Amino acid sequence: MAAAVNTVDYTTLYAVLAIAVIFGAATLVLATRGRMKQMNSKGVWGILAFTYREAIRTKWLIIFGVIFFLLAVDIPDLYLAAAQNLPPEYLPSNLADLISVSFPLIPLLPLPLGAVTIVDERESGTLQYLLSNPVTKAEFFIGRSAGLLLATTTVIVLGFGGAAAVVYSMSLAAYAPIVLIMLFAGLLNAAMLGIALIISEFSKRKATAMGVGIMVWFLLAVVSSLDQLVITVSLKLGAIAALGVVLFDPVESSRLLTVFGAGLGASQFTNSALVVQFVLKNSAFDGVLASVLTWIGVTFFIGFLIFRHQDAA
Repeated sequence: MAAAVNTVDYTTLYAVLAIAVIFGAATLVLATRGRMKQMNSKGVWGILAFTYREAIRTKWLIIFGVIFFLLAVDIPDLYLAAAQNLPPEYLPSNLADLISVSFPLIPLLPLPLGAVTIVDERESGTLQYLLSNPVTKAEFFIGRSAGLLLATTTVIVLGFGGAAAVVYSMSLAAYAPIVLIMLFAGLLNAAMLGIALIISEFSKRKATAMGVGIMVWFLLAVVSSLDQLVITVSLKLGAIAALGVVLFDPVESSRLLTVFGAGLGASQFTNSALVVQFVLKNSAFDGVLASVLTWIGVTFFIGFLIFRHQDAA
């Protein structure tokens, strides 16, 4: 079973990523057709840079950067290792597992931040003012979502990367699985941001959007502990239905990417992973990756369509 976990067809991985990029570019062109000649690249960059600066300065992101670092490096274990009460290889051998355990907390980063962004601009009148300038809705949406995505991804990279630097120091070869896990965490972050933007577009008040964002995280955190549910569905409805339950949960799907793609230990090989591997066999990693990329593409596309047809006021 361990051998199956470590088997990843990277040719297929690159092909799926290429398809996702092409799909995203085609979607953007279709969504903004007829306006590409008037695309205000400076306006998009200005909104992106402003959004990034404002987001990265918030205490919310700073706190989560520290939390991700502490969860990954596991301060109690670090203290025990420094006191020589743990084997010297304990933290280097288990860092990837410790980081993957924090995946259910990652949605708490983009959901509240993204859920308030558009409704806050609309509530304050800033959105109407910005769109009265030579900035279209498409340009604002691209700049704002890209800025938020870049800011939240920066926090993930600094948190997990800082933990890896503390544990691995100059052992560069050990960073490879951590880099993969940060990539998968970034994909989950993008999917959650897409959901957050939809929440923001439908909300009338900033407080309501924040509450809905937190509620969505709570539901996802609960659903992500779906080992018993997967077994029940598999016994009652079959393995295909159980696979659908797993792939419908972006948090669990993203965590499974670390299991199949980063070669984590057997402790991370849960019932969800068993079901996915049983149904998809050697294509387990590719199928889960396709599911997460679908979440990203669909949520951002729906978010853009809703924003494009909404009133700015």
